[in-house]
Amino acid sequence: MPSAFSWPLFVPYAPAVPLTLGVRPLGAEMEHARSIYKDRVLRILANFQLLELALKIYIGKSYEFINYLVEGRVHYDFSITDVENYPLERLLSVFGKLNGNQELQKRLNKLKSERNYVAHQALLVTIGNNLNTDTLHEKARDFFYLEDELMECLKLLTDEGTSLLARFARGAVESQSTKNMGLDDTEKDLSA
Repeated sequence: MPSAFSWPLFVPYAPAVPLTLGVRPLGAEMEHARSIYKDRVLRILANFQLLELALKIYIGKSYEFINYLVEGRVHYDFSITDVENYPLERLLSVFGKLNGNQELQKRLNKLKSERNYVAHQALLVTIGNNLNTDTLHEKARDFFYLEDELMECLKLLTDEGTSLLARFARGAVESQSTKNMGLDDTEKDLSA
């Protein structure tokens, strides 16, 4: 018998039909609406996780580039491990200090409250047999637009990361060519 912590998880009892505890089961249409809503919420939660990961990668790469650029001139010991456990709000704060795209920052900050609702309350609507159909349909509609905005922001954040890498690569090539000419940035500043 597998241990309680092996994968896949061992579930000793899982009824084939949901227990209704004497309450009449939901109709097929309502069950379908609940299923669609729940699927959308889970997709949105997964996309918020991707957003947090993308922010962590952007911040981590920024830290690496800064560390490379200061090259021991200043002690700099920030890395991606510093932000691994940061919540979305704190990641957005750090991102705002490392990225100048104000429009993207505004859009990402608008997502904060939506993320908190989705993470902490959205699935509660799907629990139990006394569903509020108006709430379910209203939130499903809201989540349709939220999912689109989230995907657009993920793409924009990815574009910002690509731009960061390209700027760093150009700067590294220019820096290397300057070093090859015998002048580093400090010497150029002193000669000016």
